[in-house]
Amino acid sequence: MIIATALVNIFNLLYQLFMVRNLDATSYGILNSIFAIIMILGIPALTIQMSVTNFVSRYNASGQFGSIKAIAAKLLKRMTIFGGLLFLVILIFSGSISDYLKLPTITPVIVMALVIFLSMILPVLFGMLQGLQKFVALGVNYILVSAAKLVLGVIFISMGFGATGALGALGTASMIIIFTALYSLKNIFDRHIEEDKFNLVGLYKYLIPVGLSQLCFMVLTHLHIVLVKHFFSPEEAGVYSVASMTGRMILFLPAAIGIVMFPKSSHRHATKSSSLDILKKSLLLTAIICIFASALAILFPNMLIRLFSVKNAPMFTPLSNLFAISMIFFALLNIVIFHNLATQNLLFLSSLALITILQIVGILLFHANLFQVLYVVCLSGISVLLLSLTTIKYKAEYAQ
Repeated sequence: MIIATALVNIFNLLYQLFMVRNLDATSYGILNSIFAIIMILGIPALTIQMSVTNFVSRYNASGQFGSIKAIAAKLLKRMTIFGGLLFLVILIFSGSISDYLKLPTITPVIVMALVIFLSMILPVLFGMLQGLQKFVALGVNYILVSAAKLVLGVIFISMGFGATGALGALGTASMIIIFTALYSLKNIFDRHIEEDKFNLVGLYKYLIPVGLSQLCFMVLTHLHIVLVKHFFSPEEAGVYSVASMTGRMILFLPAAIGIVMFPKSSHRHATKSSSLDILKKSLLLTAIICIFASALAILFPNMLIRLFSVKNAPMFTPLSNLFAISMIFFALLNIVIFHNLATQNLLFLSSLALITILQIVGILLFHANLFQVLYVVCLSGISVLLLSLTTIKYKAEYAQ
């Protein structure tokens, strides 16, 4: 998974670099703001993926493949319906969304609706692969979707479709990967495996803490981009979006660690074994990767300026440096969230929700300039990480 994640990060970086170099600052700002909305509205899908992973890993340990097949069949049907409804709602409010983001046309919003619809289906399949610990197949599918997005993005932008083409590349790639993911799970969908009678109530209950945690995390790490697009000029929002690429690279570099850790910690919890050693190793490895990447970004700013074709270097460099520092804390927080959800330690949710609300309020009150916004983001990352780690320590002491 680490190799696969590295390749995915490379393809995603190439995609972003191509967009930076071939879209003007205003169009790139539009693209990033739409991506931020996709991430936030895609929370139900991420929630489903983690919940499916948790339950499938349990049934996989006991060989209950009929229950696994039942989970897949029922959730694919329900998420397709939910995605269709969400698609219609976005279409109805496409004009209002376009006005809020100051878009010249509603076309990017319509394409966004399609992407969100598809994003409701894929996580069910990815959650199945992750829960079954089919990390090779999962990694291959991750690589395929990122590679397809890159190739199609180059084609669509070259054809003159602009930000809409960049979004369309993601939608088309998602359609392709749905079929490859289904092929990877053909053994589970084999007609010789009978579906068990499976009640989704337990899974739905688990969706509440998972959904709340993922919603808060996405708001903490992405909503500020949308708010910047609203409060600042297109040029300033564009510079902020380009600088945020540094933070996103650092945030997603250690993604494979959480992907592998979650089902293993869930399996440990199911067998009533401690997974604190897994958490400590995951946090240490994440910290090493992120600190090293941040140091490179801060020490060699000219490398990023050339890489991203930055036109406003005096503003970009300090923003990029602050993004590099901020996302270290959020990358570590992501590991802590995965661990807490896998071990069903829900004490962290109150502090996570509180800091999320405070970050939103902070940005609404303090946005005189781009740096104020980013200071609020950085402070919220530090605060929520410390509070979340405290809940783990408290539960460990209470268990003793």
